[in-house]
Parts: sequence; structure tokens; C-alpha cells
Amino acid sequence: MERDMPTKHACIILHIHRDQESTFTSFNFMCGWKQMTIETLSGSDVPTSGLLDGSLTRIVNSTYPFEKILQQELLWCLSCMKYPSNDKSINHIKTLNEKILKHPIFIECLKKRVLEWAEENSTSDWQYKIASNKQNLYPYPSFSAALQAHVRTLFRTPIARILCALERLSAIKTFFYVSDQTKSKKGNYEKLLKFWEQIYVDEKIIKIEDIQNPKPDGYNMPAGSLLDLEFPFSFYYMKQIDSFKRHYEEEISMLQKDDDKIDDETNELYDDVIEDHLKDFKNNLLTSIPQLKNSPLEWEWASELYFNDFVTVIASKDGETKNRKMLALILKLLIGADKMRQPIFLHAYWWKNANEVLAQLQLAQMSPIIIKNIEKQGNSIVRGSIEKYLVKEVTKLMLQRICGNFEVAENAHLIDKWQHDVTKVLSLVNKITRAKNLPDLQLLRIINDLVATKTIPLESIREIVQLGLSSDEQEVLSEEFINTVIDKLDKLEQNEKNIIPKRSFIMRCLALIPIESDVLLSFYKKLFSNEPFPLMGAIIERVFIKEDLENQDIFFTTLTDFDEAMRQSTRLNIINECLGDLNTNMTTLCCDTIEQSFFMNEKLENLAAYCGSALEALYKQGRPSLQKIVSIALLKEFVRRFWDSFLPKNKNNPIVYDKAEENNFDNEIINQINNILTFSHPLIHSLKIYFLRDLFRRGFSIDDIRRFCEAQKNVLPWLRTFNWEDTKENRLSDNPYCNLPEYNEAENSFMALYSIGNKAPFQTYIQQMKQNMTLTTKLSLMGLLFVRLHALRASREWRHSEVQSADFLTKEITGMNLSNSFKTIATNILSNKQPLLQIINPEINNTDLILKSVIAHIIAFHASIEPNSSQLAMYLHNLQDCQNKFILTCMSDMESVLLNAINEKVTRYVCKCGFKYFVANCGNVVHASKCPNCGNTIGGNAYNQPAAGNTRLDVAPGGQASNDQVGYIGELVNQDLGHSVRSFPPTTYRMLHLIIHALIGASSPQPALVFLQKNNNIATDSEKYCMDHIRNDWEVLKKLLNCSDVNLALIFHSLISLMMENPPLPNQQTNTSAERMNWETVFHNNYVTPQTKNVNETAANYRMKLNEALTKNKKINLIECEINQTLVMDEQYRSEKLPNLWRTIGIINFDSFRAYYMSDLTRNNDYPFLNIFFKHSKQIELLKHLLPIVKFVQILNAKLGYQLTRQTAKDMNFRQFIEKESNGGENDEIFNSLNTAFNDFKLGWNTVMPFVKRYQCHELPNDKPTMGYNLPVIFGLLEQKDAGIFLCAILYHLIEIQNRFLQEVIEIPPGTCKSLKFLDELTFDVGLPISKTKPVTPNGYCLQSMYLDHARSGNIINFDWDDEILAYSQRNLAIARGEDIVYDLTKIEAELANILVFEKVYIETLPDSQLYLEPFPYHMELFQGCMRILSDIKNLIAQEPIPIEKMNLLGVSSLHYASKLNLDNASELLSSLEILLCFVKRTAAGDGEKSIKEFVLQWMKLSSLYEHRGFSKILDTDLQLKHLVSLYELVEEQVADIKIKYIHEKYKEKLSADMETAIMKSLDLEQQTTTKKVIPAEAFALALKRFMLRFLTLENQKEKEPLYVYLQDSSLNFWPSTVPEELIDELFPENLLLANTYDAYTFTINKIEQTMKKQANFTRNIVNNQTIKSPNNQKEPTASKSTQRRSRKILSKYDAM
Repeated sequence: MERDMPTKHACIILHIHRDQESTFTSFNFMCGWKQMTIETLSGSDVPTSGLLDGSLTRIVNSTYPFEKILQQELLWCLSCMKYPSNDKSINHIKTLNEKILKHPIFIECLKKRVLEWAEENSTSDWQYKIASNKQNLYPYPSFSAALQAHVRTLFRTPIARILCALERLSAIKTFFYVSDQTKSKKGNYEKLLKFWEQIYVDEKIIKIEDIQNPKPDGYNMPAGSLLDLEFPFSFYYMKQIDSFKRHYEEEISMLQKDDDKIDDETNELYDDVIEDHLKDFKNNLLTSIPQLKNSPLEWEWASELYFNDFVTVIASKDGETKNRKMLALILKLLIGADKMRQPIFLHAYWWKNANEVLAQLQLAQMSPIIIKNIEKQGNSIVRGSIEKYLVKEVTKLMLQRICGNFEVAENAHLIDKWQHDVTKVLSLVNKITRAKNLPDLQLLRIINDLVATKTIPLESIREIVQLGLSSDEQEVLSEEFINTVIDKLDKLEQNEKNIIPKRSFIMRCLALIPIESDVLLSFYKKLFSNEPFPLMGAIIERVFIKEDLENQDIFFTTLTDFDEAMRQSTRLNIINECLGDLNTNMTTLCCDTIEQSFFMNEKLENLAAYCGSALEALYKQGRPSLQKIVSIALLKEFVRRFWDSFLPKNKNNPIVYDKAEENNFDNEIINQINNILTFSHPLIHSLKIYFLRDLFRRGFSIDDIRRFCEAQKNVLPWLRTFNWEDTKENRLSDNPYCNLPEYNEAENSFMALYSIGNKAPFQTYIQQMKQNMTLTTKLSLMGLLFVRLHALRASREWRHSEVQSADFLTKEITGMNLSNSFKTIATNILSNKQPLLQIINPEINNTDLILKSVIAHIIAFHASIEPNSSQLAMYLHNLQDCQNKFILTCMSDMESVLLNAINEKVTRYVCKCGFKYFVANCGNVVHASKCPNCGNTIGGNAYNQPAAGNTRLDVAPGGQASNDQVGYIGELVNQDLGHSVRSFPPTTYRMLHLIIHALIGASSPQPALVFLQKNNNIATDSEKYCMDHIRNDWEVLKKLLNCSDVNLALIFHSLISLMMENPPLPNQQTNTSAERMNWETVFHNNYVTPQTKNVNETAANYRMKLNEALTKNKKINLIECEINQTLVMDEQYRSEKLPNLWRTIGIINFDSFRAYYMSDLTRNNDYPFLNIFFKHSKQIELLKHLLPIVKFVQILNAKLGYQLTRQTAKDMNFRQFIEKESNGGENDEIFNSLNTAFNDFKLGWNTVMPFVKRYQCHELPNDKPTMGYNLPVIFGLLEQKDAGIFLCAILYHLIEIQNRFLQEVIEIPPGTCKSLKFLDELTFDVGLPISKTKPVTPNGYCLQSMYLDHARSGNIINFDWDDEILAYSQRNLAIARGEDIVYDLTKIEAELANILVFEKVYIETLPDSQLYLEPFPYHMELFQGCMRILSDIKNLIAQEPIPIEKMNLLGVSSLHYASKLNLDNASELLSSLEILLCFVKRTAAGDGEKSIKEFVLQWMKLSSLYEHRGFSKILDTDLQLKHLVSLYELVEEQVADIKIKYIHEKYKEKLSADMETAIMKSLDLEQQTTTKKVIPAEAFALALKRFMLRFLTLENQKEKEPLYVYLQDSSLNFWPSTVPEELIDELFPENLLLANTYDAYTFTINKIEQTMKKQANFTRNIVNNQTIKSPNNQKEPTASKSTQRRSRKILSKYDAM
């Protein structure tokens, strides 16, 4: 009804049937009358009159009781809460629905908050609105029912919100518990109930404004809301206390920097230091959580309730069910009954020891009887260490279980269950520091290894268990026990499965048996008296290293004084006795191990000092075996280091020591060698051969070695003793054709022609060849041309005999019945014109020569077979016929080539014209561009919103496409070791890829180029293009297979020999993509896999095969055979010259390890973690720089945050920063600390930066900055723009490496990787803001996620490859097989997984941010990063103005809307206040009465602020936290007066006339008391000033934005609190832009000044007039005093500006 006109009322009673709508609608009221239904004729429980009169409060208190409303709406409100779907949730809701209505006090509490909310959110005319709205009336039978429904619906919202807020804190059931306990006489539960009510009414805790309106299942409730807690709002307090974990750890870290507070024995803080700190920390918490002050937590019995709740919450984390009672008992035993009642201590203890405690709980849950025993017998049985007691008892129970009756068939599965439980026990115990090495636990590990074999009878297992349990507690591993175990293991079949437990047992014995124990002597005797078993090398290494640790450099002592060494170690004497026969595998293994472990890393000078003693041991009679072994091991390394230091770059120059400054060292060592090597002794001969063998290993060919010996014979005369007469003048190390049946005859007949010009033998051979033209005959001829003639060009220019022979051969070949391709290639080789094979210069290096020999073999073989016999042969004979076939090893299409070149996952999009383009990173568009085809927009300006007509083709970023295309597809050289196509393994791809390009490149240049340019023009020169790919494939293969040029050549020669014996898929062409894929698969399986499974074995076997052919044909050279270890040896040779000890051994390193892993594809499935490791191995090594970078960034933040302006950051360099902080370098400790931190930061920056190409979607420039002392510190300050973008990019790059790596790890299906078993036992760290990554597969692995600034060092991968991890390996002990190394992948994978995954976390960006760390807070830029911080502070602490008396102490001149503070260092003070504001917000300090000074001094991180003289002076005025915002604004005023003058000109644009008019209409310049609504002018100017200082000093605000957007936002706190928000919203000029801010300010100031002058003149005139009229003794009029006072205020304020 309109209230501004008289209202008439009439009541017309109609009987209306609701089903007769026409009757109702046909009734016509008079114009202007309104119709509503008042009531039905039937009565109502709630009278309508009572609902129409009064407020909701009166209605609820009289007519419609709240209890009735609650009863009607409670179940609906509870249905709004979505609990986990289980029976527990159903019972929980049922309990709440029943008990809430039975607790009047709870209902009263609920009623109070509901009515407060209803009064604020309802209107006074709500009854009229219901009556006048048919939609409100129709659903109900009467007006009264509609009114009641409205009240219920209105009350639903606050009831549901309040219940939701309480449930999320598990506080409702707590109320029931406390309320019920008030009836008991134990404790003062009435006070506890009052405490519950006190917290309940705190709107900052039970905050319902932010909770959305209710709807069924609208509130997701955590599982924690179902907990039965006892202490009021304990869950809230737990979260509050846990939020201070970071502060606690920061302060502990600061304390740890003081060495005087560190216990030298434990390297931890002294207990009293921690206790004192905990007291201070508790006081700090009480300040920040004021509700804790004088709370029931101080009561002993109530704090026990809190402890119970703490245990309940912990026991229910992660949705798991842990035994609450057990956990409580364990915690009590660990920390004591008194400490458990101290909540702060309880949390601090948990923060540090959570994982250990939970591990103990899980152990206890595995055997509840242990806890029951403690409860029955008391705490004394744990003997002061619950950890050790638990582990001992669980171990004992597990050992007893395995002795049970498991042999019955139906109980067989119990063994598997036992193993699973033991694995879990061992995993848990590893987390319990004090119990890791208990003797019983070692026995359990041993038994678990033995049971795992599943081949040792259980009766034997029981015997071993009983032996172990009956042993002395201090010496579980008795001699009888060890012998029993080893004997039983030796009886097993010696396969890998049974050897694993044997190795494990022996390693455990070595670790546990004391060095002085007699048991160790018998153990060594048993080990060294037998032949070594596979992978025993790690055991022997452990033995020798243990001896060296006990007696330093004992193996050097063994050389100089063997008797003294034996006196020092009786154990070595036992080993010496066991190694009597030097021609055994055990002595070979010992020699390898000693060389690797003790001499391989020594310098030549150190080795040379013992060289004389070692040489004597070789030739003097009666020397002990161990001394000879050690001598040979040292001399082998001496040879390697000798050549490292003396070998000249030009092999024909005399050798020269590379450290000429060493006084006469070179002459001494050479003379010593020359003197000894003249001796005639078998072992001296072996040493001389080893000198040559090491040259061969360095890539010297036999011809190179011969030439080298000739060149060095004057310096090293003993090189003359070698007989090189049988050595051919050829640099090729091997002749792959010599084992062909016809080759020997071909070579013999050729040599007659070549040597004496006798043509007859060769002509005879040609005639025989014509009669029987076999594959091997043709191949022998082509091989002869290459090896005996063409390869000679690599040694020297051809002479007459070569030219004459070539002419003769050319004529003969022309007349033979051979294919044109064969003839062309043969004649081209003779004329040195064959593509890919030309030898232009005799200086060609060995790598190129060996590579050409491989290419020649490939070409020769395929030239010798029929063109259509295989797909490969067609590439050589009929290349153009292959134009429309699917080419082997080719990429599928150009799109795939581009995707591969990008070398990262991308997302494909297509323009509406069909043009495809790629988006990197996350795959979502963020930028727009123009399509090069049609000119339309591609991409998109808005994130993940492609422009119209653009289609996303891929759901997620992916790799290469696979759209098949015929013909050759050109590609760029790719050096990526993992690069391949289709399902090819990289090794197979590279080998076939090399063969393909050798065959294509062998064709004539023009046809080859046409073929290569079928689909693109990447190739411009066919020979160069093919040779570039061949060379690249060769280098990649050497890395993949970790082999030399010679061995790789032998592998290819062996492969071609295999293809010759078994041609690949004859007559099958690749006319379809499926045929191509099938061909490639068969090639991999049949040819490459057998050759590459063990490359060293393949090379050695093929060399032996060639050597046998040479021996058979009597063309063997003894020196060559000794060098390459292919000599056939008799027993005498073996025993005298010990070739087993003098063999070359392979270097155990990363490349060798990777090659071994990749040689067998089945290992990808067996060891999936290693597969991921190799993929990321190089990148994850960068992660060691992450924490040093973060540490220095945090130092900069701590030292410079809020103090450094942006300009200063650009001007100050890092050197100046370090000198400034260290007082010009005078404070050595600070200087050294900062200098070290910066150098680590610099190393990290400069190492990582070259790998960083972009940040998010922004490309970084090519000239990225190099970190150094002279670079501005702004490069170390995190910010997503300008110079800070580089630091952001580095952090993003490093964290992405860790996150990507860990993400791939958890994608491994559980159960498929034994090395990741520890992921099955998740750790939990309460109090940290962590979550868990979601498993990719159901029941898959998951990892903790964490913020970077919360991460500890153990959470970040810190990895540097160390070859020590490869100790679990062993070389092949056969002669000539020393470079063949086997690795224990199980052990190595487990070690790497532990280093790289255990306790590592997924790093998350900060909430509502794309950054991993907080951006650097520049001085005067607080509001850029936290624009509403003042509002946040006001919400935390109710703010008040500074009292006048304290203003006076500060020296403030008080004004109307602002106060003036005259300080010399206002800017520095403002910086300190910015730090304080942020810390108050971070700690959520809630006690406004607390002194600011006291707050600053109580936190270690803030205490340095008090050292600032100006700031300490302000603090001494005893201001409180409730004055903090006023203090900030006070200091801000003075800074603003200066700063705003220098804002950018773009914010100083002149006002238009309309703008000036709008300002004038909005302002009150006279401050007259009128009814007109205006904004006080001074407040207007003050708001503009604050806005300019806070937002416009950075120049990054857009000047054309409307100013009202900022000034009308009350949360930004620009306006004095006395100016109503509604006034600003209504009157602030809407036509002002940011560009006009400064002019609007000066315009307002000028108007204020003009007004002041008018008022001053007016006042002066009045005074003057009254002075004239009044007598001298008459008082001045007082009417204008207020005007005078106000004028003075305004003048004083703006005169200063």
C-alpha cells in the first residue's frame, strides 16, 4: 500500500473453492482497491493476528515459538550437509536430529544467533509482501500458513548456516558431551559449557556470513565433522595452533644458528633451549589466539580432554581408521603424562615426530597384544624406550609366526601374508630412528630374504630362526649361524632368484659383524675360498673398503711392506692364503675391485711413488699372491695415467710430460720404466703389452700403434722389442671379410698381382668367380677392393703398384656378369669417387675411417644381392621405384617432424581454413595472431577461449602425430638419445636409420636428391645430407651402447653377417604403413636385439670369429692378438703371464649403466622406475640448485623487504648489498655467510638459465642475464614482470622438473615396481598445509603436495650422479670380456628410488597465485600485492584512533581528518610498519589491547625492528595493536606529501569543466550544517592522496580507468571512518579518470585554500569592525571562535604541503 496517501480498508468475505479458479478470477474489485486472502473459515494453531503484529523477535517469543520452527526445519537443515556416504553419516544425522531438540541450552544459543540474523535480513513489511503475492499464497491453505512458511523459510538460512559452521568444527557433539557431563561431579563442566557458549557467540569463529545459502547437499562436509570431540572447539584450536608451525620452525632454525645452543653429541638444540623457546612461543600464541587466554586448557582435567581430541583427529586423518586408544598410549609413553597436558608442547612434538609416532602406531596395530601387555604390566616393561620395545616385540612375533605350521597346503597362502607383513614392518621401522639397527630386526631381515626365495624348506628356515634367537644378543651372527645359512643357500640352484638373498645375507653380515670378531675371519675364509658368484663384486668391494677404513692406505702398505700390512690386518692374511692360485676368477675379481676402488682415482705422481715396489713384485720370486694382485691393479692404472700425461696430440711426436714444471719427474719415471721393462719375465711382458693395449683402447688402430712404437723407440727403447713384420700397412683394426670362404683365395691372388705384377692367379680367380657367382664371392671381391686398396688411401698416397692394380681390376670388373650397381660402386671405389666413401686426405681420423668401413660393408652386401631380394636392396639398386612406398625409419609426415623438432608436448589447433598450429605448455590459448593462410584470427586473447572458427584437436598436450605418408620425408639431424619413430626402440631406429642413409647416399647424387626431396626440401645436397645423418646416428649409438668406434663397427659387421646368413623378409615390399611397421618390427627382433643385448660380448665374439679365420689362413699377428686379447692361450701362458689380471676393464659409470639397461627392452617393464629416471636424469641434476636459489631469495626478502624501493633495487648491485649488510665487509661472519649464499645462488642461476627458454607463455630473450656481483639486486627479487621474470622462470623450470618427474613416477601401476614399496606406506605430517596428488589410476600411488616455502631439504630432489651407486655391479671375469659389465638393477633402482622419491613432494603454487614464493614486497608498494590489507587488519583487530595524549607524545599536530607527524625518516618508518602489518595479518593476532612494542619483541622475526631508532621511539609510546592502522596512516601522511608530487605525468591530466563542476557538487567546502548531502572536502583530498601514494607511484595502473572504481571500494580504506560509505557511493564524481587524479587533488586543495582565505578575511573584518565599535576593555565577540579555530587547522595543514 502507498503510505503517502490515505488508505481505505474494506473486508469482503468470499467463499472460494480453490478448484474453481474461474469464480475467483471473475470477481471485479473497484478501481484502486487491492485484493488479498486473509483466512479460511477453519481455525489455525497459530493465530493470524499474532503473526501480523510486531517484529519477528516478538512473534517467535509469543505466537510462533522458535522451538516449534526448529522442530519443523531441523531435518531439512541437516539434509543440506553432505557427509561422506556411509552408515556412520546416517547415524550421525540421526543423532543430531534427536539430540538437538533435547538440549534447551543449545536451542537457546541457536535462537539468539538466528534472531540476530533475522532482524538484520528481514523487512518490516514482510507480511504485506506475502499477502500481495499470489505465488506466496497459493501453495498454502491460508494466509496464516503462508506467514508461518515464510518465517520457517527465513529461519532456515541462519539455522543451516550455523549448524554447518559448528559441524565443520565438530562442535555440536562436543556440546552434547559437555552438557551431559555437567550432571557428573567430575570436573567443572559447567564452566566448560559456558566456555562453549562464549566461543559460539564469537562471530569471527562461528562466521556464517561467508557460508552460501542452504540447499540439500549444498554443504560439503569433511570426514572430520563426524568426530566425537570432548573439548569445546578443540578442532578450531588445533587448526589455529597448527597455522603457527611455520613460525615455530623458522624460530627454531634461527636458534640453531647459535652454536652455543647446540648439543655437540646430538647436533640438536639443548632441551632447555627448546623448553625456554616453547614458553615464549606459547605466550606469542596466546596473543594471536586471544580465546586461549585463561581458557579451560589451563585446567589439568580439561587439557586432557584436548589431548583426547588431538588423538582422535590424528587417528582419523586421510580417511583412515587408526586405533585412537593405542595412539594415545604411545604418545603418553613418548612424551610423559605431564607434557601431554600441554597443548603447545603436544603440537610442537607432533610437528617434529609425526611420522615416527604414526609408524609406531601402525606397528602396534599389527600386534595389539603388545599394547595390552603394556596396559596390564605397566609402563616399566618398555624400559624407557617404547620405540625399541615395540620393534623388538613385533619382530619377535613375526619370527614366531614363520615358525608356525605353514607347510599344510591350505596354509600356504600364509607365507605370502607373512612376507607382506614383514615388508610393512621393515618399512615402518626405517622411520623410527632409535630402533633401526636392533639385532632382532637384522635377524628378521635375513629371514625375510630367505623366505623370499620360496626354495628353502620351511624346516630349514625354522632352524635358522632358532639359531638366530639363541645367539648372544650382542652377536646374532655367530659362526655357526653364518655357516648354516650359507650352506643352505649354496645347496639351492644357482640362479638369479636364489643369488639375491645370498648377496643380501653376506652384505648384512659384513655390516653387522664387528671388525675385531673372530667370526669375521672364518667368514672371509669362506668367501674367498670359493669361486665368485654373479654380482659378488659389491661384496668384495665392501670387504676391501672396510679393511682400508680400519687401516688407512693398507693396500699401498701391502706393496711397500707386506709383512707390516699382514700384521695390521690378520683378515688380509686370511684373504692372501685363499688367493694362492692367481689364475682364478676370484683373483680376477679381487684385482678388478682393488683397481677400481683404490687406484682408479689416484694421480700419476701418487701411483709413480709405488711403481718401483709394484714392479719388483712382478719379477721377484716368492712374492705373496695378494701383493702381486695389488701390484698389477696399481700398474694398470699407472699405465692409464702415464698415457694421460705423456701422450702427444700428434702420435708421431716424442712423448712429453704435460706438467713440465715438475722438477725432473718425467725423466725419473721414464728411466724407471725403461730399466724395469728390459727384464725378461712373463709378467713384465704382460705389462709391456698392457701399455699397447691401453693405446688400442684409446682408439689407436694396430697400424697406429706400430707407427707410434717406431716414433717413440728412442724415448722408450723397450718398444723396439715388438715384432711388427706380419702387420699389414692398413689402419683398419678389423677386416670383416676375412671369414668369407672365398676371401683368402681372392686376397692371395691379388697380392701376387700387387706385389710382383703377376696377373695369372687373379685372372684364374676371376674365371672361377664367373663360373660360380655367389653372394660371398661378390662380397669378397668388393671387400678386397676396399680393404686392400681403398683403405690404403687413409695411410698414404697411392703408389704405382696400387694405380696399376686398380686399372687392371677396373677392366676385369667391367667384363664380368655383375649388376650395374655393383660395377658402378666397385669402379667408383677404385677411382675414389664413390659417394660417402671418398678418402681425400691421409689424415682422415680413425672414427671416420672406421665409419666408412661400416658404410662400405653395408653397400657391398646390398650391392651383392639381387635388387628385389629385400626392401633395403631396392634403396641401392632401384631407388626411384621406392618413391611411392613407405620408407623405413621415416617420420610419418611433416606434422610429426615439426612436433618432434619442438621436442615437448604440444596441443594442436586448426583454423577454419584448415591451417594447423600448435600451442605449447598447458595447451590453452592466451595470445591471438593472424593465420598465414586466410588472415583470420588464430589462438585467442582470453585464456582457454579460442577465437571463433578455431578448433582444438587434442584434449591434452601430446607428442608426435602419426598420419602416414608415402615417399621419403626429409628431417633435421636429431641428437636426442631417446628419439625414435613409431614403436622403434632408439637403438634399433638408429642402426636401421644409418643403414637406410648409407644405401640412399650410395646412389648417384642427382637421383638421390630427387628421392630425398619427395615431400620437402630439407635436403639440398644428397651426399652431405646422408653423411650428416650417418655421423649423427653413429655418435648417438656410441652413447646409447656405451662403446668405442671399433666395437660399434664390429656390431655392425656382425649384423651384416647375420643378414647375409638370414636375409630380412625377402621379397616383402613396404607398400602400406602396416607392412612397413611389420618389416621394422621383424628387423628389430631378428637382427638388432641379438646384436645389442650384450654389445661387448657381440664385439668380442665377432673379433674371435675373424681371428679364427686369420689363424686358419696363417695370417695372424701375435702382437695384435695379444693387444686385442684374442690369442689362443694354453695353461702355461695363463699361469705365467696372468692374462686374466692384465685384461682391460670397463669403466663403471652412468653411460655404461644406461647402455646395459637399454640393451634389453623387457627391463622397461621389470624396472619401470629406471625407465623414468633415464628419461629425466640430466634434468633432475639441476634440482640441487633449487634450495640454494630459494635460500638467497629469502635472504633478500628478509633483509630488503618493504625497505627497498624499486629504483634502488635497480641501482644497487649484489656486491653493494653484501657490503652494506656486513658493514663494508668488516663483519666477517655476515660477509662470509652472504657471500657463500650468493655464490650458491649465482651457480644455480648460471647453471639453470641456459635451459630456460620461456616463462609460462612468454619467450625469454636470447641474451639472458648472467648472474654476478655487478648485476642489480632486482634480478634476485621475485616478481612476475620486468627483471623478476627471469627468477620466476628459473623457479618454474626447476619445480616443473620435480613435479613432472614425480607425476610420472606415481603413474606407475602399484605392485609393478618393488622399489616404490615405500609409497604404499604413506607418511602424514599434521599441521602442514599439504594435500595429496590424486592417483592417476584407481588405488594408484599418491604423493604429498606442499608449498615451496614449507618444504624441507628432504622434500626437494637434491641429486648429483655418483658412480658409487653402481657398486652393485660386476665385470665379466673372462679374458677379453672385462668391459662387459652386469648391473644389479634391483638394488640400483631401489637406491635411486629412495634418493629421488622417498619423502619428496609435489610443489604447489601459492593459493590464488601463479607463483611458488611470495612476490618481493617493495617499499611503498604494499598495496600492490595486498591492496586490502588495512581492511584485513581491521577485521582481525578492532581498530581505534590514537588517543590525544599519545598523539602528543608522538609530536603530532592534530587536524580534522588527518594528523601531521614531522619525522626525518618517515619512509623508513613506513617500511617497518609495512613489515609489521603483514606479520600481524599472517599471525592473525587478535588481541587489540596488546602493546605493539611487546608484540614486536616477542617474535624473533620482528625483534630487529626495535633496533631501528626512530621506530623504537614510536614503540616506546606504548601504542597498542588496536592503534596500528591509525599509526600507519599517520606516518603514511608525511610520506605521501612528498611522494605524490612525483607520480607519472599520465596521472596529471587536467580536469575538464564538467569534471570540476562534478567535484564542486560533491564537496562540502564550507562545512555548514545543512541537510544537503556532501562529501567533506578535506576527506576527499585525503582519499585522493592515499590513493595516489598506494596505487599510482608504480605507473602500472591504466590511466583511462574510472576513478570511482577504486574510491568507492570501502575495503581499500581510502576514506576516514567518519565519512559514510553510502555518501561516497552516491556523490563521488563518476566522470573522473585515473588520469585526472592529481589535478583533482590539487583542484580540491586550491578550493579549500580559497575557502580558508575567505573565511579568514571574513573573520578579520568582523574583528576589525568590532574593535572599532567597542571600547578597548571590551572582550572580542566569541561567535566566530570555531571559525577561527577551523581556519587555523586548515592553514596549518596545507601550508606544509
